Amino acid sequence: MPSTYSITLLWDEQQNGYTACCPEFPDMNAFSSSPATAAAEIEAQIQARLDEMQFRGAPPPAPRHCVPFSGQFRLRLPKSLHAALSREAEDEGLSLNGYIQYLLAARHTPRTELQPDAANRFQDLQESVRLIQDRVDSLTFTQDEQPTFLWNNESAATISLQ
Repeated sequence: MPSTYSITLLWDEQQNGYTACCPEFPDMNAFSSSPATAAAEIEAQIQARLDEMQFRGAPPPAPRHCVPFSGQFRLRLPKSLHAALSREAEDEGLSLNGYIQYLLAARHTPRTELQPDAANRFQDLQESVRLIQDRVDSLTFTQDEQPTFLWNNESAATISLQ
């Protein structure tokens, strides 16, 4: 009988076959030229491990379950970073939400899939984010101060946070 544990099948190009693994038991894996055989082999290993754990009286790990995601989450940012990202989004003609989605998607898109122009834009964005982080790190303020800060950089101007 199949277990309720997760099984991941990955194609292994070097060995020309499938590797099956179980995230709940990271030390286990099975290999076969057939995905069905690899899955069956990892199932057998899972069952053997569960039987052994039951014999020892050890509790089995909890199975992972598929959780639906809403596509929404809350993120708390320093006010200075919020302001910087808002200005960048405005400069790009995007909403703040759309701009952050773009930045996250660019971070999780393999570089090999990017077109040359997009790859250059991605590198520009990475450099911009690095510069913003450096400037945000150089801000000097206390919570009691007005939301106007000076950059610790001679080439930068005063910024007002909204």
